[in-house]
Amino acid sequence: MGAEEELNHIRPEQDAVARDTTNRSSLNRITPAQFLSWKRQKDADASAKRVETERKRAEDIAAGLVPMNGLAYLKIKLSQCQTKNKQKQMRRRGVSIGLPNSGLMVGKRLTRNG
Repeated sequence: MGAEEELNHIRPEQDAVARDTTNRSSLNRITPAQFLSWKRQKDADASAKRVETERKRAEDIAAGLVPMNGLAYLKIKLSQCQTKNKQKQMRRRGVSIGLPNSGLMVGKRLTRNG
């Protein structure tokens, strides 16, 4: 019976520690607006870091410093296919395609009515 009384009895120093932690936790609370502001800042930082990493990897691949994985290769090929398809569509519509900065104008082809 004496052991049970000791387990149920809280020592004064333990009680003081428990009260101290509850007081500290109430002082460190943040408002929902502060939390949302922190969360937005955290997400923005993570997004900026991700974009910077992707940009650096693309530069390294273009320079040949890093081998290209399948996903990077697929993105390049998909981009090339989309460009070729767009050029084909423009040719079918009768739009002439010039090289950039070549002095050629892009517009409808002139045809003779004769």
